[in-house]
Amino acid sequence: MPVKDILIMHENGMEALVPHVADAVNDVLSSFSGNRHLFQIKNMGNWMSKNAHIYKNGEFLLKPYESVEWYLSRAKEAAEKEGRWYNKKQLNASQLIFDLTSGPSCKRMPGWRILMTHHDLYGQDQRGRPLNFCFGLSCENALSVVSTHRFIDGNNRLLLENFKTLVQHEFGHILGLTVPGRINTYELLGPHCQNDQCVMQQQMSGNLAEMTEARLSRKHAGLSPICPDCINQGKKNLSRLYTPSHHSFNRN
Repeated sequence: MPVKDILIMHENGMEALVPHVADAVNDVLSSFSGNRHLFQIKNMGNWMSKNAHIYKNGEFLLKPYESVEWYLSRAKEAAEKEGRWYNKKQLNASQLIFDLTSGPSCKRMPGWRILMTHHDLYGQDQRGRPLNFCFGLSCENALSVVSTHRFIDGNNRLLLENFKTLVQHEFGHILGLTVPGRINTYELLGPHCQNDQCVMQQQMSGNLAEMTEARLSRKHAGLSPICPDCINQGKKNLSRLYTPSHHSFNRN
């Protein structure tokens, strides 16, 4: 039996992306072939428990912590309070991270979680600094929130391989691949890898094309999307428990 489930969840209408997210995660896990049997990827879809709704004052309402839609509604409410929803249609990723790590659902579903949204994200980095936007946000040994919003091209098509690079980067933060003090890392919105061929580097420009090109070249050569330093750190971490810390990918 696997010791850790990897749960992929998403807001409504994103089901077609689940196999691609699973493929991206599998490419990272292939770097730890000796431990691959310890993980099982599960598609939770637009998750909703049997108790997701409550009837109150003549209408059905979302019950706290019982559905993806409730978590997203909380992130929207936080964005509304901060003037981010009406102007930019952004969700507060930090609110999502907080709710997903503090609610009762994390006890019922104790695996690592990846939540996809098509909305733009903003929030705070691990030091509490504001992020005008972020592609994704992660909590070590817990979960990632990733957005497709900034990967839509001028023809309204998803830049899928770039998005998969983001998924791998954020999943690497779940694994704790770039912990503070690790060799060949630098501080930029959290510790990141210095290897420019590794998906765990940080791109302030917001353009993941070069990183994606390097990743695909490595994949075609039968190589991992993460570098040897990240692989070694991951091997150390697989038998450990972590103190959660937040990581964001990109800001402006």
